[in-house]
Amino acid sequence: HIHNIRTTSILEQPGIEATFAQCYRALAERPEVRLVACSDAVAHDFRDWCDLPPEQEISTVYAGYQFPDRKNCGIRMRADRRRAFGLPPDCLIVGGAMRLAWVKRPLLWVEAAHLIAQKFPSVHFVIFGDGELAGETRAKIAEVGLTDRFTLVGWVEEIVSAMSCLDVFMHSSVSEGFANVLVAAQAGGVPDVAYHVGGCPVSLVPSLTGSIVDCAHTDPLAA
Repeated sequence: HIHNIRTTSILEQPGIEATFAQCYRALAERPEVRLVACSDAVAHDFRDWCDLPPEQEISTVYAGYQFPDRKNCGIRMRADRRRAFGLPPDCLIVGGAMRLAWVKRPLLWVEAAHLIAQKFPSVHFVIFGDGELAGETRAKIAEVGLTDRFTLVGWVEEIVSAMSCLDVFMHSSVSEGFANVLVAAQAGGVPDVAYHVGGCPVSLVPSLTGSIVDCAHTDPLAA
């Protein structure tokens, strides 16, 4: 089962990418092996990366979800969630949920937040999650002068209910197979803004439940 576009964590290591592609090609040649992707974007990316023949079948099976009770999420629970996380009760809140690692680009997320903050002086920002870039993320927040307007919550057990406190969900990942977190935000009644990477475009309904923007820089994300 292929759950992401080509393996981003190995691409900066010379020679490793080609080795992995050769391994996938060898697996695909075995009659007992079937390739299953979590989105059509992943299937297309792997076919290109591994130079698989047109007749090679790659099936797509999207993720299934078990959402929490609707009474525990959505706009009705917004005030309760904001109190629980120590967030301002009345201002606009832009949030994210991610592993604080380079593939999710938390520092770029903070840069986009800085652009938004310049346009909207009362907006507050929150990120759910933790990871190896937690320290650098805090330092970046301080560097752009957002310490008093930014909350790093850490990991939460029920992300859909947690995200009910947000007004907008902003996603900065450089790599996604099928963006489960975008679906989770929508389930919490929150519109998404995400880059055009991997399966993000099919994880929401453009102009209805969210927006997909160019992934070249921070301006489109903050717009």
